[in-house]
Amino acid sequence: MFAEEAARLEAMRMAANLDELTGLPSRGYFMNRLRAALDIHSGAGSGAMVLFRLRDLAGINRDAGREAADALIRGAAAAAAERAESSPQGVAGRLNGADFAVLLPGAGGPREAAAALLAALAALPQAWRHAAAPAVAMAATLYEPGEDAAALLARLDTALAHAEAAPGGGSVVAAPPGTAARPRGAG
Repeated sequence: MFAEEAARLEAMRMAANLDELTGLPSRGYFMNRLRAALDIHSGAGSGAMVLFRLRDLAGINRDAGREAADALIRGAAAAAAERAESSPQGVAGRLNGADFAVLLPGAGGPREAAAALLAALAALPQAWRHAAAPAVAMAATLYEPGEDAAALLARLDTALAHAEAAPGGGSVVAAPPGTAARPRGAG
């Protein structure tokens, strides 16, 4: 009876914290980890954060089918998780249908983090060829302890919008607060 109850509680915990399709942490869990990393008292130090969006996921779903779109989502999740594992205390999360984030405590280079992730995403299955535009838009930035999570996300959201609007798509490295974001190469 105790084993059954433990299994039921574990299933509930997993459902509450993990995205069902990808197995990545859900938005709520990821946001808790982000706030913990930004806590000035945690001693975690600075790091890098990458936010990326799979572009035209609805078009891929329509043209290639749901199975291909789901395979693409799972592949993107695996690439994000692999990148997160490269940093102690790193975590990747699926924020919503097409948006993913990677938190890399202790990592010093948002450009390097974005480039490594773009390379991993470019190697994903054939579903990418169904996209009308580049399949991913990405933004990356450094963060510092004590920084406000909402301000950090707003900075990344702005940079992601610039990446999506740039001809050819690609990535944008969001500069620290008070400076402009700079476009990087096509993705």
